[in-house]
Amino acid sequence: MRIAPFARRQPGRIAAGAFILNSGIGKWSADEETATRLHAMAAGTYPILGRLSPKDFVRLLAAGEIALGSALLHPAAVSGTRVGESYDLIIGLDGERITNYLDFSRRMNLARAGELVYLSVSRNGKRMQIPVRVPVFSAATFGAR
Repeated sequence: MRIAPFARRQPGRIAAGAFILNSGIGKWSADEETATRLHAMAAGTYPILGRLSPKDFVRLLAAGEIALGSALLHPAAVSGTRVGESYDLIIGLDGERITNYLDFSRRMNLARAGELVYLSVSRNGKRMQIPVRVPVFSAATFGAR
């Protein structure tokens, strides 16, 4: 019996999603000492993070881990990269072919917040272009002050 490559990736995706989500939930209510240690370690590597308070840093880190873990466990993510309608399959971004999530992530990281990008999708066997505005995220998005 042959298992499709996509199906073989699912246990790893689910395990990683559960681990990351659990890590984020644990950090969400971190005590002051834990927040200070995590912040010091991160600020030592990336000095710009020293501008955040330890509490705000840990809240943002936790929010990011919760968002990533949830995205990995979300049925749409588990069943493939989809957008718009429930069975849209992303096949391109701004005219460049997308074959996996890593391609998609790299291309989206090149886009600026607020920029309009065009997703090429396959919907019910038909190709179409969907304009999508790149979201603008800030500390306030995740409840930090």
